[in-house]
Amino acid sequence: MFEENCQALEVFLRVSTQWRVGDGVVRGLDYQALRWVIGMYAPDAERDVFERVQTMEAGALDVLNQKKGV
Repeated sequence: MFEENCQALEVFLRVSTQWRVGDGVVRGLDYQALRWVIGMYAPDAERDVFERVQTMEAGALDVLNQKKGV
């Protein structure tokens, strides 16, 4: 893993229980929780970490919803 992704991965793992689900489909992360965790663990790089977490979120959504047949 590239060093510049370490903070984002830590944040992503810390919000890994904060998925929004509707109609049996995983919609995305709860951004309120994400913002709070970024504020705690990456306050000096909020925008960068948020964008990196969004990239991880997009990949995770593909996998999570593939298992559900969506």
